[in-house]
Amino acid sequence: MKKSALRLALPALLIGVSIIVLVPGGAKGHEGAKGIVFERMEHMKALAASMKALAPFAFGEAVFDGGEVARLAETISARTGQEMVRLFPKDSFDTTSEANPAIWQRWDQFERLAEDAQKQAKALAQAALVKTTVGANFMRLAGACKSCHIEFRQEKAKTQQGAGRP
Repeated sequence: MKKSALRLALPALLIGVSIIVLVPGGAKGHEGAKGIVFERMEHMKALAASMKALAPFAFGEAVFDGGEVARLAETISARTGQEMVRLFPKDSFDTTSEANPAIWQRWDQFERLAEDAQKQAKALAQAALVKTTVGANFMRLAGACKSCHIEFRQEKAKTQQGAGRP
């Protein structure tokens, strides 16, 4: 992707991912969460922080540090794939969470998306020392995150509504 096209596409993608990942990620969103639900909410919050830290490198807004890009991408890789899947055991739906019950109904798809996020994070980590590849690899990783959130994350109000609450 050409640099100018990348500069145009990255802000839109990052804004979309930021809305999906970052908006309810604070402590308020964790009220009442316990056990594995709390653990996975903290896990997602840490993933969002790593993505946020990567963004300036992808946008060319930070002094390039391939080692830091690799470290952040490896952190994301370690938290996706089967490590992420582990945090969604059967019957762990909870209205304090934004996990959509569809996760457990379409488990194979959820696993594939978690594995794709890990694959994209690994690709970014491997390409991290080549400055010109970071933006495109970051976009693919952000797209993998967004794909999973579109399918399997719901706003808390919808989660509570789906549980029979007003």
